[in-house]
Amino acid sequence: MQSPFTFFFAFIVVLALIGAVAWLVRRFANNRLGANTNRGRMPRLAVIDAAAVDGRRRLVLSGATTSSIC
Repeated sequence: MQSPFTFFFAFIVVLALIGAVAWLVRRFANNRLGANTNRGRMPRLAVIDAAAVDGRRRLVLSGATTSSIC
């Protein structure tokens, strides 16, 4: 049976590794992940207008293109 110290130490190590990997991806990816997805393509959805209904809600009018060219 493992001691609580071993479990706690392993938990901290795993959290540190997850944090290090997330930091490295944010640091070295630098918007290169998926950079070619929007090149030369018009957006299909657009926000036309937005109005605040109350403190928690917002009414958004969106529009979509009708072209069938992919």
